[in-house]
Formats: sequence, C-alpha cells, structure tokens
Amino acid sequence: MAQISVDDVKVETHEKIESQLHSVHPSLLYLYAARLFQEDRKEEAVFWFYVGQLRFRYLLVVNPDLPLDGAPALMDALNENVGLYINEWVGKNPLLWVSLIDKALEWDTSNINVVTPKETHVKELLQVRSGLVDLRNYIVNHASEIREQRKAAGLPVD
Repeated sequence: MAQISVDDVKVETHEKIESQLHSVHPSLLYLYAARLFQEDRKEEAVFWFYVGQLRFRYLLVVNPDLPLDGAPALMDALNENVGLYINEWVGKNPLLWVSLIDKALEWDTSNINVVTPKETHVKELLQVRSGLVDLRNYIVNHASEIREQRKAAGLPVD
C-alpha cells in the first residue's frame, strides 16, 4: 500500500487516510485534523490533532539535531495555525477536551509508529507522553478557571 500524500489527505476517503495514519509524517496528521475541522467533524479533528502533536513532538525529541527551520518550524507553524482554532473550539468543553486527549494517548499506545518507532526510544516517548498527560491533568484541575477565562474573553463555553 502506497503511503498517502499531502494531496491525498485533502481528497481521499476518511477510511483510506485513517488506515495509514500510523505510517505518515506527523504533519499529515495535523493536515487531516484541519480537513476534519473544516468538514465540521470537530471532535475527530481534535483527536487527530493531538495524535499529530504527540507524534511530532516525539519525532523532534528523538531527532534534536534537525535544522530549526525545518521540522521544528513546521510544527510551530502547524500548532500556531491548526492548533489555534482546534484548541479554541474544544476549550469550551474541558471534559470533552480531556476525553479526546485520552483517546489520542490510547490510539498512540495501540498503533505502531512507522516514522519514529516507539521501541527504539522508550525514554523519549514516555517524556513526550508525560507532557500531554500534564496538559490533560491541568485541564481537569483547572476546568472552572478555563471556563471563567473563556467567558471573560467572550469565548463560548458549554
């Protein structure tokens, strides 16, 4: 089976794309999340965004010598653009946010990572997963504060 491309992420069926997401560069996970969000499949978008973020952070930790204007800059741009509207949307419902982060962590555990194999860098993987767990725990412990901050900023809350 040929690996999916950037163009495929824009037009292929969800089934075809999702069957291969364990073997693609993490940037494609962000692009797929953006597509889902545009298609009003927002919960799925949040889920794939966090899978992408987890896998991209892991890739960068395992490869610290990558040129800063390459993959690290790409991840920053994707977080700034795709992450901005995804997090703004999901932030209105902290319980949903937490459940989708949990689902992303579970998916990552249950699926191989062809781009950055998990067995070769266990310590780094645990470090990156710990960062996402810390975010999850922050959301759980500060849900009411998040809601109040959003209200004060004029953002929707559920």
